[in-house]
Amino acid sequence: MSRKWKRRLGLCGWWLVFIALFMVSVRSFVVESFENAKYRSFLAPAGKMFAHSQQKFSFAAVSDTGARNEPIERILERIRHSKAKFVLYVGDLVRYRNPSHFKWIADEIDEKLGHLPLYAVPGNHEIYSVNGKVDKSLYYELFGQGYYWFSYGDVLFIGLDSSTSFYDEEQLQWLEKTLTKIRPQFKFCVIFSHVPPINVRAPNAHRLFDGARERFAKVIAGKNVNLLISGHVHHFSESEFAGVPLVTLPSSGQPIRSEIRKFGYVEFGFGPDGVRKVKPIYVTSDDDMEHLEAFMSNALVDKMINSVAVWLFVIGGSLIVFNIWLRRRKKK
Repeated sequence: MSRKWKRRLGLCGWWLVFIALFMVSVRSFVVESFENAKYRSFLAPAGKMFAHSQQKFSFAAVSDTGARNEPIERILERIRHSKAKFVLYVGDLVRYRNPSHFKWIADEIDEKLGHLPLYAVPGNHEIYSVNGKVDKSLYYELFGQGYYWFSYGDVLFIGLDSSTSFYDEEQLQWLEKTLTKIRPQFKFCVIFSHVPPINVRAPNAHRLFDGARERFAKVIAGKNVNLLISGHVHHFSESEFAGVPLVTLPSSGQPIRSEIRKFGYVEFGFGPDGVRKVKPIYVTSDDDMEHLEAFMSNALVDKMINSVAVWLFVIGGSLIVFNIWLRRRKKK
């Protein structure tokens, strides 16, 4: 082997070792930065009652951001300057289920939304791991339980976990009990969840599974539910399910499935006679994101980086050792 190729071989080995060490160092720094991020609590207000005497108020409902920064930043900024008393986030806030992504987007919301409360339910993006297994631990850590109730004024709000497009029997029994014992204490009732029971634009897609839909219909029948709110379908629509008005929300960052090519949210108004306003609000956006932060919160925190770095280090070290052996052999 010529001296030129020996030199290149050794140089390649040193570069691989340097890249491996750099990758591990950067990943450690990024993970530590996100783990140490400080943000206010977004835990579900389970069983809490707010503004008992409030008869007239508005709130905003948002869904399906997928951590696309620019549209959600504009949406939250607009909501913060509106008269909304709180925000319902109806799932798919993140794009990938990893700790840093949850912490990063939580920090973004905290910064853009200010002190306005945000109450969430899980979407499919929050609970599915890369290999398709359901893991709700990260969601629970940041947002608390997946289903719960709270009240504002004389309205009972019930958040449900439909992230798997299914309601298990335990959750449906809890819902039935809540509607039987808690619902009569309030004048109106709103149920919000990620996956809708029906999808008016694509009847066989992006909706609850058949068994869950039928069981859900039986549970809410005759319980005086006034409004259903869902996301997941990425388009605004007003329809009806089991005799109850159903509103699906536009996308706030994920691919749009609507003729209106804009991201948005919906503003709801309640008065003494119930729902008085359902208004979709769209924002102008370049469909952009903070690419560096998105890359850091997704790619650089992947544990596979450590495995790749180890292999690069081993290969690089082997090349260096081999180069040293060749040189010593030549001297002999």
